[in-house]
Amino acid sequence: MSDTDEDPFVNQTVNVFEGKSNYAANSITTTKYTWYTWLPKSLWDQFRRIANAYFLMISILMLIGTYATYLYSSPLDPYSTVGTLLVVLMITSIKELCEDLQRGKSDAFENTRMIKVVTFDEGGRPVETEKQSRYICPGDIVKLEGQMASPVDLLLILTSLNDDGNKCFIETANIDGETNLKVREGPPGLLDGLGPLIAAGKPVPELFKGSMSFEAPNKNIHNFVGTLKLDASPEAIPLGANNIVLRSALFSNTDWGYGIAIYTGQETKIQMNNRNAPSKMSKIEEKLNKAIVIIFIAQVVLVSISVASIWFMGFQNNEDLPYVFPPGTDSISVLPLWLEQWFVFFLLYNNFIPISLYVTIELVNVGQAFLVQADEKMYREELDVQCIVRSSNLVQELGMVSNVFSDKTGTLTRNEMNLVKFVINGKLYDVQPAEEKAVDEGKYNAASGAQAATSYMQRFGQDKQAFYDFFRCLATCHTVVREKSGTYRAESPDELALVEGAGRYRCQLFERGSKEMEVSIFGERVTYEVLAVNPFNADRKRMSVLLREAKTGKYFLMCKGADNIMYPLCDISPAEQGVVDSNLLDLANMGLRTLIVAHKELSSAEAQAWLQGYKQAQVSTTNREENVAAQGAKLELNMKLLGITAIEDRLQDEVPEVIADLTKAGIIVWMLTGDKLETAINIGHSCNLLLSDTHLHMIAKIDSPAAFDKALRKEYAAITQIPTNPNAALVLDGPSFLHFNEDDPEQRAMLLRIGAGSRSVIACRLTPTQKRELVKLVKKDTVPAATTLSIGDGANDVSMILEANVGVGIFGKEGRQAANNADFAIGEFKFLRRLLLVHGRWNYMRQAKVFLYCMHKNMVLTLILFWFSYYTAVSGTSLFESWVYTGFNFILGLPIIFFGFLDRDLSEEFMLKYPQTYSSGRTNVSLTTTALAIWILNAVFYAIVVSLVYYYAVAPSFEDQGLYVAGTTVFVGLCNSLQAKVAFFHHQWAWPHYLVMFISIGGMLLYFLMVAVSFDDYYYVAHHVYGTGLFWLFGFFFMPVVAIFIDLIGYYGKMLVLPTQEMLFREFEHAEEFNNLQMMTCLDGRANRRPLSCASSGSSEGSDGKDIELQSGAAFSEISRQRSLREKRTNGLI
Repeated sequence: MSDTDEDPFVNQTVNVFEGKSNYAANSITTTKYTWYTWLPKSLWDQFRRIANAYFLMISILMLIGTYATYLYSSPLDPYSTVGTLLVVLMITSIKELCEDLQRGKSDAFENTRMIKVVTFDEGGRPVETEKQSRYICPGDIVKLEGQMASPVDLLLILTSLNDDGNKCFIETANIDGETNLKVREGPPGLLDGLGPLIAAGKPVPELFKGSMSFEAPNKNIHNFVGTLKLDASPEAIPLGANNIVLRSALFSNTDWGYGIAIYTGQETKIQMNNRNAPSKMSKIEEKLNKAIVIIFIAQVVLVSISVASIWFMGFQNNEDLPYVFPPGTDSISVLPLWLEQWFVFFLLYNNFIPISLYVTIELVNVGQAFLVQADEKMYREELDVQCIVRSSNLVQELGMVSNVFSDKTGTLTRNEMNLVKFVINGKLYDVQPAEEKAVDEGKYNAASGAQAATSYMQRFGQDKQAFYDFFRCLATCHTVVREKSGTYRAESPDELALVEGAGRYRCQLFERGSKEMEVSIFGERVTYEVLAVNPFNADRKRMSVLLREAKTGKYFLMCKGADNIMYPLCDISPAEQGVVDSNLLDLANMGLRTLIVAHKELSSAEAQAWLQGYKQAQVSTTNREENVAAQGAKLELNMKLLGITAIEDRLQDEVPEVIADLTKAGIIVWMLTGDKLETAINIGHSCNLLLSDTHLHMIAKIDSPAAFDKALRKEYAAITQIPTNPNAALVLDGPSFLHFNEDDPEQRAMLLRIGAGSRSVIACRLTPTQKRELVKLVKKDTVPAATTLSIGDGANDVSMILEANVGVGIFGKEGRQAANNADFAIGEFKFLRRLLLVHGRWNYMRQAKVFLYCMHKNMVLTLILFWFSYYTAVSGTSLFESWVYTGFNFILGLPIIFFGFLDRDLSEEFMLKYPQTYSSGRTNVSLTTTALAIWILNAVFYAIVVSLVYYYAVAPSFEDQGLYVAGTTVFVGLCNSLQAKVAFFHHQWAWPHYLVMFISIGGMLLYFLMVAVSFDDYYYVAHHVYGTGLFWLFGFFFMPVVAIFIDLIGYYGKMLVLPTQEMLFREFEHAEEFNNLQMMTCLDGRANRRPLSCASSGSSEGSDGKDIELQSGAAFSEISRQRSLREKRTNGLI
């Protein structure tokens, strides 16, 4: 198979009597690595992280300082850092390898499954053999059997239903996410004249000898253009998408089928569409990368201060540094003293950046993701699905969402369509209950059937012919198929609803082939020849079928579509249009989905002339799809409007309650739908997006850029007059949004400002691309940056799911493509409340503490060494032995990791009862500049206290001890102080917390013993230290108590003077006499402050509590003394 730029087609000769070679193998590979690329590629990816690259540089500098001492001397053993770096890298590499091995197993299963391939012997008899899927080549004849996934893209040639249009049924959920049954058929006219040869149901060589010309491999799964030229046929046969069974399509409801492999392996359409979802980085990861750069700068400053101190303290000459250069020796460094010492201090302070930071964050993410997936309260029993986490690095991002973009159909609604009303001749009718029985196929009699139909139609009075035409159109204008069991399978829920609704009026579908259909109209069985189908698509927004009635020979065009498309195509007077408009408005106000139904009768000459042009369009080799659509449009003119259908799609469980809670949490909810304006507004009222007194800012029904700009400015002026209106909503429609100038920053800012002032946004008549553009607009332009979440259930929602910061897919009736492409997948919309308000907030609060603590502990360690350098004549001597120093991050790792996925600052009941608590993460209060500054000051204070205690108060006890004896004592006191800090900010304790704390402390003592017997310069130091009372008194009692005392003073001081909202929430939860109504009033004032604003408006809220409109000091003074609610109210708490 070749692919040239000059010719868009590829000529492929198919001849089963010749061998096939030089074609792409059919094997597929979805793995990221091979056995020889795993390690280098994994390491390359990891060194793209700033911290890993930094420690690689540190390791190299240490090795230079160890083996090239004529430059400088390393104060630490290089292998302690190299070994630690290797452990960190290998943990991540092995994790990625395990994930890749799972993908490799899936590939192996797919590539080695056995497929039946057909050849012919010398007598022309078919011979079936089996070969592994990976060995199939273009031109091979593949046999498909029931419920089998196609191994290649193949051209369907012959099926067990060859006497009924030579068709088969397939399911494409694995390709496009749609679960509806679809029809594929052999090329038109292929079997003409071969009836006797295939009567036995066996393939014959005549069907496979010839050549094909078809388009080069491409990603378009809905289009295919080609021609087939058989040796036995003089004319070329046109090939289209309905003749192709794509790889991974499930061959269903058909006994067997034969096809010719066209595209194989990586050239199949599904493989060409396979791509990795865009890499999404959480806000905390972004903070992490920025923090590492800032810390690196701080480290450079600290190193420079230490080097400058050599001159300030008068140690610039070698003879002034007897500790470094003993008398009688010369420095062998070729570098200037300041540069030599700069490298020494840079290496000494290398732990300023935590080497285990990324591993800690990743392990916490994995633990949090596991608990989210294990939550039984997000399990949907009828589908047997639980929450699935595909992007564990985004679990804390769930707690920071400020804007939710939701699809409507299948997400807010059930996607269970029912025909509930219809309009005929301007009159509105309710669909009658399903009490009528279908015609018994086995006992049907034509005469009695016609009589029954005539009798049945009498109930419709003068409108009986209108009813007949209307329901005949519903029963015939579709692509629904009837299975052997009698159940219907349709390409869309709407089509199925219309056919089933017509069935309540004795209008049933009996058989639907590619060439013929048999229906019952009011009990009379009628057969129609299907001459052409003009399918529905997003551009046409209608479908039509050209039929020929077998009994009378009359030709009919049956059509149905969206009202705005069908109006110009129907022959109706202005007065009739007014009635139709009124009917449509009434139905839309009921929240119903509407379609207009129309038909027209054609003469035989008209039909045949059109069919000739239609067939020519079908065999065109360029722009075939456009030509067929254009030919269909020529027929769909001057039709008679028969009526209007109204379909109901019920809301999902708890949708109004969930949206109400999200709104209370300060989240702006955007409903993005393709429905008409009135239907969208009605659904908005039903699901609590709109309240009865909500003021609507309308930007709709606009037909020009100038009109759009005018409407936008009008609504912008209106909403800026009331900066915070909690009961306003923006309504936008897709046709108007087409006139939005995305290159105009003023328009972008105005639209965002209107959204910021609204409690919700409804956008209707949107295309998938417009949905994505809206999400992108809010994500990119909002200041402070908004965290967006998109949720949907269909393939048309994938673009906005991939665009949002967080994508949530729902396992729905439209398939699983949305769920497969999302970061998180849930069973239904109501689980979003728990995912955000409970898991999201918990994960944000935990991960923020983990991030801050990891930075804090390494700052304390580095500052202690900084203070110590002034007791060593600024020589760069390390207080700690290299391997003891290296163990710092591992000793303190387990407690903070378990805190990161087990701690709960508030109960789930409290958070669900008061969604306002979600504002903690939405406003990012734990990672503001103020919060970071407080943790940095706390680290400085910790370092000062530890230094004062050990370098002054306890210093005399170290006068007759070795350096590492003193260093080990200080190190243990520091580690236990930091362990005490972790214990202090725990909000609950369970047995895992106690266990990891015991393992961490016990492991530290055991680790020292191992180092003491492994390295000469630390030989038996640990044994000696363990025998001193000072070690145990200060390391395990005094310093941890001092650390807790420091944090207690800081916590309660802040609580009395400047409490954060998290402190308020916890106090509220624990207050036994708290009044619910008063709390709601207090919290609503806090949570209704929106984070969304345009580029010129405002900044994010801080965590210092200044915007809590309470007399906070007095409030918590009273809470701490347990005074009455009346006293609290008097002092201004509530």
